[in-house]
Amino acid sequence: MLVHISRSPDVVADGKIVKENGREYWHDLPELSFWFMEYALSVHTIESIDEGRTRITWSEHARRFQVANRFGAILLNRIDPNIAPKVSRGFRQLALYTIQDALEVIIESSAQIRRAGIHIPAAAQWFLHASPQIWAFSKDKAGYEGEKIWKEWLGGSDGSKPTWVGDDGFSVKRWMFWKQQLVEVLEVEERGGRVIDKIVSHSRKAVEAMDDAERENP
Repeated sequence: MLVHISRSPDVVADGKIVKENGREYWHDLPELSFWFMEYALSVHTIESIDEGRTRITWSEHARRFQVANRFGAILLNRIDPNIAPKVSRGFRQLALYTIQDALEVIIESSAQIRRAGIHIPAAAQWFLHASPQIWAFSKDKAGYEGEKIWKEWLGGSDGSKPTWVGDDGFSVKRWMFWKQQLVEVLEVEERGGRVIDKIVSHSRKAVEAMDDAERENP
């Protein structure tokens, strides 16, 4: 539906295209990526969940976050960047945020593994449903800003110092770093458990999707 709306004729009033915060109706789908991030992609820390400061359980939170990111990835895959460039850029940035939070942190402690159980299946959705786009962004250095001041910490109380210290934005080097992180995640399989099984399963599928993207668009 959103793809069809983005292809709708412009809304014109008094001879001018109607805009909201510089985005035109309808092809820019004004404010979609912002409100999607605010309401669908907000994530609680494991500490907050365990202490009952959230209204949903860990498993419900993991499921909702995964479904939201799957939706975002499918939209990124299907939206036409020539018709709706601002929508494409907005969801490209959401992909980067989600992947960064999942694959650029240390995963060692029990809390970090449980956090990964929320974040990695969600990040995997971008590779499973939009790997051709993510790979193209990486080759084109989309959103590339060169060196910048980096966050000192990712992921709240159960996160870590960022493990990626390269340039910002997408790049082939960063893509390969994510891929290596997913491969290393497979090593936690020996620790067993439903959470780890889910992490490993999605990591393996994501790596396969990345391999496919590289092979199809060398």
